[in-house]
Amino acid sequence: MQLSLSAFLQWKVNIFLCQKLGWHFTFFYIMMLGNIYFLVKRKEKNKIKRAVQMVFEKQKGRSEKRDIIRGVFKGILWHYYEKLFNVYSSIDKLKSFFNRHIKPDGIPVIEQELARGKGVLLITGHFGGIEYIPTFLAVRRYPITITVKFSSSHLRKISYNLANKLGFKIIDTQDCPNVFKAILQDLKENRIVITQCDEIEEWRPSFKEEVSFLGKYIYLDKTINTLIRRGDTSVVFAVMHRNENHI
Repeated sequence: MQLSLSAFLQWKVNIFLCQKLGWHFTFFYIMMLGNIYFLVKRKEKNKIKRAVQMVFEKQKGRSEKRDIIRGVFKGILWHYYEKLFNVYSSIDKLKSFFNRHIKPDGIPVIEQELARGKGVLLITGHFGGIEYIPTFLAVRRYPITITVKFSSSHLRKISYNLANKLGFKIIDTQDCPNVFKAILQDLKENRIVITQCDEIEEWRPSFKEEVSFLGKYIYLDKTINTLIRRGDTSVVFAVMHRNENHI
């Protein structure tokens, strides 16, 4: 069994150091661990670099592609830092961070759609600080349900503990016998169900429609359209834009 970046960063000794030495230290510690990981996992690193070069081959010059590649690796590590902060920090720490660093736009749109009484399907993707979206909304007392696929049993346990503290629900896609039915039920209860639409390997493709994604044509996922039709629900697209001053 190969060691993934996620599993490596969640080694017990790493989590222990992060919790004991503080989150400012953790940010730089995660960056250091990530650089060590990709130094050892050269094949994985080169695969990511080749993917970026393929996408921007005809659009960007050599120096621009180098900058994009550096940004991609930095973004990967920021993502894992945010994931750890989100599940391992205290509720008070989360609330303080949200109050200081997150500026919400578009909240009235969600409230307007909730007023219809048929739930909101909140769609996001792997852009920016996506890990903060459900906890940020849950802290503000919105009725949140998230669909999740856990990378470890430990992360599952910690996430459920956080869900119990903040009052949001989790649909575990690896454990739930009928995810589609569970989502429809929570929409019926007028909840905000959060899902990521760019997990392409999880799609249920419609072979009648295609979409261009990173320069390649792929079949559209029919799941979202089916949920909208069956649940008569509203759809909101949301992202968490990350800036350089979030530490």
